[in-house]
This record gives sequence, structure tokens and C-alpha cells, in this order.
Amino acid sequence: MKHEAIQRHAVTGALFALLALGLTGYYLASYLDFLGLQYISARLERLILFLYPTMVVVLTAWLYRQASNRAKSSR
Repeated sequence: MKHEAIQRHAVTGALFALLALGLTGYYLASYLDFLGLQYISARLERLILFLYPTMVVVLTAWLYRQASNRAKSSR
């Protein structure tokens, strides 16, 4: 019985930490998003935001000289 209470407490603490980390990350991403709008246009900012994952895949494939495929991305 005591072991279950300790385990439940650990799970609750982990969920709270995960929630706090998620909220902090969302706040920071939103803050930096609005901060970036002071320096570049909204159109360019959105283009960079949505093309960033594609740029990472292309640059990684180019640097490591390996083709990217679905089998590698699902690992």
C-alpha cells in the first residue's frame, strides 16, 4: 500500500514537472516569436518558422551525405 502511494506521488510530480516545462516552453516560443517580429516582417518570420524543419532535414542529409527516407525518420 505504501509503495503504491509513493509511486502515485512520483507520477503526480512528474506530470506537474511536464506541465510546467510545456507551459514554459510555449511561453518562451511565443515570446521569441513576437520579439522576432520587431526585426523582420511577419511573412518572412512565418516562412522561416514553417520551413525550418525542411531546412534541417536538407542540411543534415547534405552534411552527412545520406539520403533521408521514411524508414530513418520513424526510428
